[in-house]
Amino acid sequence: ISPEQAADSARADARSDIYSLGCVLYFLLTGAPPFHHVKESREKMQAHRQESPIPVEKKRPDVPPGYALMVERML
Repeated sequence: ISPEQAADSARADARSDIYSLGCVLYFLLTGAPPFHHVKESREKMQAHRQESPIPVEKKRPDVPPGYALMVERML
């Protein structure tokens, strides 16, 4: 779920769905979810709110730049 949805589901809108789809695409392209290295749930949600994941192109240089940019913008 998106960080906004986790904090207050009443504030969630279509952008939350875009964020969630970005997380799915990130997983499909890299083989791991964003912030997979963070184990604690609270810390993971904080990372989703305050950090950027490792760029797709660093994990998978063969991914077309347009796809990587699309996922980055979704997240």
